[in-house]
Amino acid sequence: MMRHLLSAILIGTLAAAGCTRGGDARAGAAAETPTLDVTSWTDKSELFMEYPPLVAGETIRFAVHLTKLADFSALNAGRSSIEMTPESGGSPVTLAGSDPLRPGAFRVEGKIPPAGRYRWALLVDAPGLSDRHDLGVTTVFGDKATAIADAEKRP
Repeated sequence: MMRHLLSAILIGTLAAAGCTRGGDARAGAAAETPTLDVTSWTDKSELFMEYPPLVAGETIRFAVHLTKLADFSALNAGRSSIEMTPESGGSPVTLAGSDPLRPGAFRVEGKIPPAGRYRWALLVDAPGLSDRHDLGVTTVFGDKATAIADAEKRP
């Protein structure tokens, strides 16, 4: 119970600090691209990840925050990557990650695969910790306008 309370506080703090919007973005000349996020737990780690809408062919960055659940410390070594496997079958596309930018903070960057539905996962490979966060199914859109419209519908 305490773990969930601490996680909720951390997520709320991160969301409040990183996802502020000023006024109605549509009123300005250029609308701000929405930020999506996902939170996932396994027996070994907690993941909080922020990213822009997924548009085929675009190179994007995912902000990845990882915590070791064994001692609730930020993961400070290793790499993360994102694996996207077409739901219709085929080989997965893997987007490579960086060394930690600071404790617990990683970046995954890469070119988004063709439009369609994908099963996706975040993989962790660190000294003393190998983990996989299965994130379900996501949609890669064929154009930015459709991707943004879909993201704006989400809570």
